[in-house]
Amino acid sequence: MAVFHFPTRDTTEQFSELEGALRFSLQPVHPDPEFVGRLRDRLTTPKDTTLAPEHDPVDVAIFISGFVVGAVLLGFAITRLVMLLVRLLAAPDKPEG
Repeated sequence: MAVFHFPTRDTTEQFSELEGALRFSLQPVHPDPEFVGRLRDRLTTPKDTTLAPEHDPVDVAIFISGFVVGAVLLGFAITRLVMLLVRLLAAPDKPEG
């Protein structure tokens, strides 16, 4: 079982020395105030939200009718292809010449 030990004076001094060394080696950052101001404005000012436009009923009707016409043409082409294949497979082989 782990036992918790309160920091001793030596540990506190070690942390103080570590903090001092880090403070010396890692210089504080001084950001550009103009950048910080713009960033603050962007984060705190709500943006205008635009909703997606609703679909025009005419556009929807054109899309649906195009889909139906395409499906009918595809069905017709598949039917013709199947009929052609059936005719070719059912035809007896004719000897040449």
